[in-house]
Amino acid sequence: MFICKVTLNLTVLDVENYRQTLARVAKRHAQFQPANGNIQTHAVCDRETDEFMAVESGWNEKGRRIYDVVPHFRLRGRHRPR
Repeated sequence: MFICKVTLNLTVLDVENYRQTLARVAKRHAQFQPANGNIQTHAVCDRETDEFMAVESGWNEKGRRIYDVVPHFRLRGRHRPR
């Protein structure tokens, strides 16, 4: 697992740009389907909680259940209403 934590002072416009960029990244990743097994990839973009991810789920060629979240991004900080 790779965790990257970055602290920035963002304006409202910056935050919206990050939301759009992270949504594009998640949707782009969801376009790539694994070559083996019956696995689907879905983009999950929740602008209310500022979480963006791509989820892979299904069955591999050995019949094992697959559920992976790659990548997962979360915007945190003072820009979020409390």
